[in-house]
Amino acid sequence: MVLVERKIPNGKLVRVEVDFTDNRISHLKITGDFFVHPENALLTLEKKLEGSNVEGIKETVKKLFATLNAEIIGFSHDDLSSIILECYRIARGNSSVHK
Repeated sequence: MVLVERKIPNGKLVRVEVDFTDNRISHLKITGDFFVHPENALLTLEKKLEGSNVEGIKETVKKLFATLNAEIIGFSHDDLSSIILECYRIARGNSSVHK
């Protein structure tokens, strides 16, 4: 399991815990001091991202944000995909990642 915490500029703290099997997300947990309404939208986002291939994750996250019918305040789809990619690089042993 890889954990990355990031304070989003002009946003909130976002914590992402993720496990990978090969290049797919096998487990994902998103926490932090951001706001999501309705609250169950975050669980939906996590579950829909599980099984996703890291290649193409930016487009996958963007599409999910567009279809969630939820308000997320404190981070964007670009922020989330960037954090997931950072986790993947760390999991693969390349921790020299730019934030």
